[in-house]
Amino acid sequence: SNVLSANVKAQLNQYSEQLDQGTGAEIMVVTVDSLNGQEPKMYATKMIRSWGIGDKEKNNGVLILATFGQGEGNNDVVIAVGQGLEGPLPDGKLGRILDHAFYPSASEGNIDQAFQATYAEVFRTVAEEYSWNGEVPEGANEGEDMPVWLIILIIIVVLIIYSFFSKGGGGPRAG
Repeated sequence: SNVLSANVKAQLNQYSEQLDQGTGAEIMVVTVDSLNGQEPKMYATKMIRSWGIGDKEKNNGVLILATFGQGEGNNDVVIAVGQGLEGPLPDGKLGRILDHAFYPSASEGNIDQAFQATYAEVFRTVAEEYSWNGEVPEGANEGEDMPVWLIILIIIVVLIIYSFFSKGGGGPRAG
């Protein structure tokens, strides 16, 4: 649907080529005017298969698909992932990427930034999955996920504080 600037298209293509060469994984961004009544996630999954996005053996393609239908009233964006990347990119994480990277910029009318940020987050996750240390596109939120050790530490501190305050006053009070 021709909503991305030529500069952003060129930038995303450059990063896609680097990622493909470094890992065999591919990320594509496609914008269309209409899905002709088809469900977005299924449409995107069919597109991954029919276009051969990603390595055939690894099944590691990613498609960021957005519809910008004129008057259709159902502009939508989905991220479809080949089975080889479902572990590092489960549906919950894909939803968070869209919520934090795509929708804020898109709602302000900055479609280029919305796609750059979304692409960067997906790119970073795929690069990490393959332990590939190529150049990460601008817009990747490096600290998106809280480290497991920090979560455990927070839980331990909360439990210690809770147990400290809950001791000593357990009996009935005389009034």
